[in-house]
Amino acid sequence: MLSPMSPPRTSERATRLALALAWAAAWLCLPVSSVPVSSVPVSSVPVSSVPAQQQEPSGAVQVSPGLTKKSILRGIEGSVGRFEVQTRIDMAAVGAPGVELTLEGTSDSQLLLNGEGILTLTDLDGVEILAFLGARNDSGKLFNLTLDGGQTAMTYSEGDVTGEGALVLSDPYQTFRSATMFVEKGGTLTKLFIGPDWKELAETRAVRVDGEPRDVLAGLLDRELAPDQLNRDDKNPDPARNYAPEHAGLADLVGDFIVEQGAGEAVARFCRTRLVGNGRYLVSVGGVIVEPESGAVEPNDGDASADRTPKLERVDQLTVIGFDSVRRVYQMFQVSGADSPVHYCEGTPREDGELLLRDLVGGLKVRYSSEEGGVQRWEWTVGRSAPVQVRLRPVPTAEDPGK
Repeated sequence: MLSPMSPPRTSERATRLALALAWAAAWLCLPVSSVPVSSVPVSSVPVSSVPAQQQEPSGAVQVSPGLTKKSILRGIEGSVGRFEVQTRIDMAAVGAPGVELTLEGTSDSQLLLNGEGILTLTDLDGVEILAFLGARNDSGKLFNLTLDGGQTAMTYSEGDVTGEGALVLSDPYQTFRSATMFVEKGGTLTKLFIGPDWKELAETRAVRVDGEPRDVLAGLLDRELAPDQLNRDDKNPDPARNYAPEHAGLADLVGDFIVEQGAGEAVARFCRTRLVGNGRYLVSVGGVIVEPESGAVEPNDGDASADRTPKLERVDQLTVIGFDSVRRVYQMFQVSGADSPVHYCEGTPREDGELLLRDLVGGLKVRYSSEEGGVQRWEWTVGRSAPVQVRLRPVPTAEDPGK
């Protein structure tokens, strides 16, 4: 098992990860060269919030404040849209000569966070994959976070666009590497290599499909996963792919919410949370509620929500939560706008039903608990600062106006 501070060491582990990467290359029009993010030490606290002696945390990866729009859109924006994807895999790279696979699927992607990130959704043979490509202000590098419905741990990779225009991503321990070239008609060609001798494992071609791409975020928020879409497989010989009871608990956090701060004062923000990745991950988006313009028509029939409608183009925060079945830890990754930090935290289940998450350098603590009426209470503490409390109160519905 990988510890947060240790790179992969066994060939068996490398083989399993290589297979996961090969599948990811088929599922995503953008490449994913990754290891579980639980294996990546991530600094998640704004430098300005950390005492001087804590500003140089140990570890292979440091994620620090914000996204850089210029970095993301430099040769990347053209990859947004709908694609047909085909991956050819040669398992000789991982010690299985003569074993070749071909995977096919489709992928949709869109800009998010005011153009500072790319959200990609792929469905292949009933397995749903969601990925987010963003940027780090500290190094200017791009990072890719993937939620694979066939796995349980989040995956993470990072890299940049080279002077030749190729997007190169790798895991922090240089175990895997991918190189993507942007080719004619907005398509891409990606080659995936496995270290230490960098043998080619897979080649992926993504061809743009004519017509309007799906609105990925709207589609996720407008649906409910049917029971047969949930991946409850717990008999796989690879424990990283097995469902755990903690995954069922993520469903309790799904809903549309009014945001309250402090003593219960409502703020002009919305929060919408859904299950993704065949029910194995939770995605939450937050943003500013659009107030009615001056002279706007008053809402009818006492509909108090009609004049404060959540607009998805106002989304400025993306949070994902999962549970790693191997290490038995909850994982949370939160990305906000250009002036806000990127957080990664993890924590173990608690018997009292609460969830306590910490970043890996001891600077951030996040506590979750439930209250009556489906209210969620989240408490954020940075260093020795006073905790910031946020309550998420379910939006009343026509079926249950008193909720």
